[in-house]
Amino acid sequence: MRTLRRLFSRTVIVLLAIFIQLLLYFYITDRLMESYLYISLTFRILSVLAVIVVINRKMSASYKVPWIIVLMLLPMVGVVLYSFFGYPRLRRKYRKELEAMYSDSEKYCKQSDDVTEALKRDSEDAAGQANYLYSTGKMPVHKGSEMEYFSSGEEAFAAMKKRLVCAKKYIFLEYFIIEEGKMWNEILDILEEKVREGVEVKVMYDDFGCSGKLKFNYYKTLRKKGIDCIKFNPLTPVITVFHNNRDHRKIMIIDGIEAFVGGFNLSDEYINETAPFGYWKDTGVYIRGEAVRNLVVMFLRQFAGQSRIKPDFDKYLKAEYAIEGTGYVLPFGDGPSPLYTDYIGEETYLNIINQAKRYVYITTPYLIVDYHFIKALKIAAKRGVDVRIITPGIPDKKLVNILTKSSYEELVKGGVKIYEFEPGFIHAKSFVCDDEIGVVGSINLDYRSFVHHFECGVWLYKTTAVSQMKDDFDKTLEECKFIDGKLSKLKWYQKIVASVLMVFAPLM
Repeated sequence: MRTLRRLFSRTVIVLLAIFIQLLLYFYITDRLMESYLYISLTFRILSVLAVIVVINRKMSASYKVPWIIVLMLLPMVGVVLYSFFGYPRLRRKYRKELEAMYSDSEKYCKQSDDVTEALKRDSEDAAGQANYLYSTGKMPVHKGSEMEYFSSGEEAFAAMKKRLVCAKKYIFLEYFIIEEGKMWNEILDILEEKVREGVEVKVMYDDFGCSGKLKFNYYKTLRKKGIDCIKFNPLTPVITVFHNNRDHRKIMIIDGIEAFVGGFNLSDEYINETAPFGYWKDTGVYIRGEAVRNLVVMFLRQFAGQSRIKPDFDKYLKAEYAIEGTGYVLPFGDGPSPLYTDYIGEETYLNIINQAKRYVYITTPYLIVDYHFIKALKIAAKRGVDVRIITPGIPDKKLVNILTKSSYEELVKGGVKIYEFEPGFIHAKSFVCDDEIGVVGSINLDYRSFVHHFECGVWLYKTTAVSQMKDDFDKTLEECKFIDGKLSKLKWYQKIVASVLMVFAPLM
């Protein structure tokens, strides 16, 4: 039944419509090329010009290579595809609106000089990482927020319900996936009750992420309940590169004082009420304090970008933060260019790897990264850093898992230790390093997260959550299979599949 529902889902229909449009473009162009020699010559010239444009673009070489191959081998197909999908930027009108809003709201994200000086006295390396996030993502580091780490979706779900019922002013939810079931229905019951109490509730879900999980007009159902709900980037059966830009964030904000961020969506598999891929291992954090301001600004920007209604930032940033916590916390966002001028998630991970002194432990559902990322991991291991990575024992996508496994052999030879979580699927996206630094959030180790999606993460330095992350990694390791030199090797047919997929992975 679930397979049939997915087969006839709106996503499949939209993709089919786009595929038919592409076929029509190819057919018409091919007929013209057969009839008119100058049209064939024009496409060849255009393909060469497109290659020159690709080579000169300021982006990773791994993203350039597949386009160059397609453009040179199949000029007509390549030019058509590149004209629709080759420039991973937001729509101009939408981009200009967001750029203006980002600029206007930067005044709410000013960095405290006292905090940065205190962090610098504590650690030059940590201060440098925080400064990178502020200079690129315009999000400041905060001192003194309370933290709690969750080693599973079940733990987070229980905490979410306890905090939601305490909301007095407003609740914001921003999720890639919302699906009706135990988790969402119980949360929705609380939201409806809070609306009756006069609490303002805003919900935003990604239309692609929820396709096949929610009805097409589900946002209208929530609006009838008094919830201000919109869907991010609605799917349309029209060819556009903007379909690539999904909202992959997972954020819950309560009164501007408390927030939950992590890998878990609002669906039953994340709390193991259903088990399509064995035990679902996920992680996240609870934040209470001034650091939540970053998340409020990020949410309001994203919500306003879809609703086209300018938000009242002052209204939602009036919270008082009489809270004493340890360490430093920096929630940050990432997304497509030109809103974000760097691959912030990827570079944040690389900063941690490059500055690690004793160890860096990583959990990720996907390991689809380019040569310079793999090289950074290998160099860290050769410096004597204990580099360990946990990936799924039971994959959710078999072809994607082949790509993940294709990196094993080189990493293992380079001294990196690879483990697979035998009970099921690792969905956690977390880094912990040297008992001091951690990152947890929605950012996968793949091209979609690094380049196309809107993502979020929380950078941590010397908070209680960092030690909890380390303890959880050690505990999870007990349920993992160590991938030695023999197990790291793919079978011959898997290598062929991986080789082809890896070339085009940046375009997926």
